Amino acid sequence: MNQNSISKLKLWKNAFLIGIILSVIEGSIIYIADSQTPALVFIQSILFWFFCGAIVYLSNSGLSVLFHSVLWTFFLNIPWFINLAIITENYAHLPPLIISSLILGLIIGLLSRKLSKNS
Repeated sequence: MNQNSISKLKLWKNAFLIGIILSVIEGSIIYIADSQTPALVFIQSILFWFFCGAIVYLSNSGLSVLFHSVLWTFFLNIPWFINLAIITENYAHLPPLIISSLILGLIIGLLSRKLSKNS
């Protein structure tokens, strides 16, 4: 993404949009998988993905947009992996957590690429 060619307002608007899209995706997944999820956990997950999407979009590592998005989304999810799978010894939760973080990272990358082309 060439951030110099995008106005700051457009940059923040795109980051907000990506965050909202990821929040809706995560909220839908949680609701479908377990509609009895406590409200605070649900809100925490939605907020995490909102900020993860926005921050990954706004950051620039010099890598390709897709690789950057997948890599940084994976790194930002490591505390979730540890908390939800390692500490609780629910190792069966680890593969779905990793796969979902990689897929959502890919979505961030694809949206970033599309939004930067439209700008």
